[in-house]
Amino acid sequence: MYCGQCGAKNDDAAAYCGNCGARLTPAQPNPVVRPKPRRSKAPVLAVAAVAVVLAIVLLVWKPFGGRSPEKVIDQLITSVLDGNMDGMLDVLPDGMLGKAMDAGDISKSEMDYYLEEGEEELQLMLEQIDDYYGDWDYEYEILSMEDLRGSELRNIQDQYEELDYDVTAAKVAEVGMTLLVDGDEESYETTRFYLIEIGRSWYFETIYSDSVF
Repeated sequence: MYCGQCGAKNDDAAAYCGNCGARLTPAQPNPVVRPKPRRSKAPVLAVAAVAVVLAIVLLVWKPFGGRSPEKVIDQLITSVLDGNMDGMLDVLPDGMLGKAMDAGDISKSEMDYYLEEGEEELQLMLEQIDDYYGDWDYEYEILSMEDLRGSELRNIQDQYEELDYDVTAAKVAEVGMTLLVDGDEESYETTRFYLIEIGRSWYFETIYSDSVF
């Protein structure tokens, strides 16, 4: 071994340096530094992914909030102006068409015929408006929306209870509709829409509401 004091070479078994007499200390092996094990990020990423999925589910899951009253009004008006019968029927309470068929003893083929006729009449009316006005459009704004209470709410609830619907709330909205021709206001009128809440979603109420046109 070599002396740490003077650097002279000595026998490996010697306790003292033969050159300077300094005590010899055997060289210590370099310690092995073991790297710390890296923790996998997989569990953290998995938790984050689950959180994102849950957030999406909460946003789209119907029981936490279905169609709003404003959405019902927008879909109804848009569907009428587009001549879209399916869009109009979609804002009615689920199963309402079937209940109407049962109440009127109407077969499916007859109901399909009535719906087809209704859509054709709506399309014809829109074509007549096109022919008369040319470049026309409609704008609307919800002027007010109020909750129905007391006897007004009970009357609606009683009528729908007979159809096995549990109406939990109802509103009436005053909607201003403007007919625009070549970008200028041609006419303006107000229309009342009644809306009912069944479960967690809102629907168009057909008994009390005014016509869209």
